Amino acid sequence: MHFIVHKWGIYRLWSWIYVNTWHKKYSNIELMSNLSPIEADRALSGLTWRPDGIKEFYDVVGSPQFVQHCINEVNMDEEQPAGALDCDDFSIWCVNVLNKKYKPQFFTVGWFDGLRPSGHAVCLYEDIVDKNIYHMSNWGIRGPFNTIEESVTDITVLTDAGEPIGFSLYSRNFRLLDVG
Repeated sequence: MHFIVHKWGIYRLWSWIYVNTWHKKYSNIELMSNLSPIEADRALSGLTWRPDGIKEFYDVVGSPQFVQHCINEVNMDEEQPAGALDCDDFSIWCVNVLNKKYKPQFFTVGWFDGLRPSGHAVCLYEDIVDKNIYHMSNWGIRGPFNTIEESVTDITVLTDAGEPIGFSLYSRNFRLLDVG
């Protein structure tokens, strides 16, 4: 199931529909850029995680510009704008604002929570000094890891998930790089 949703582009399609329906008005918001992981984590620290609901098809990637809008509002001492803001959103924002030298990529891990599919998304990146793998999302920065598999184990342990059923890796512009 995980393989089909990602390989056939279903995840990208429903995210595209969502962004173009609900987040289009944020498309002109300028993203922060060339951030270090520490700077990105600090920018996200003022946000509150909010799960996807029916409007978000229960699991969708919103626009990084909406996340930036939320950061901007919170930084002006305003309330966080209404709307879902979950791991996918935190992660796609990180992938788009981290300096490219960190090789940021959007990474998902899926598993079954009973009979219900579940998962977590992170921004996977490589540290420029120690060359280890780290990930960041609504949990902050995690790592170091020697392999992507170690990162998957960290995610599944933190979520008390069962055995992973799949993973997907996307580029900065949300193009599928790998699925398994």
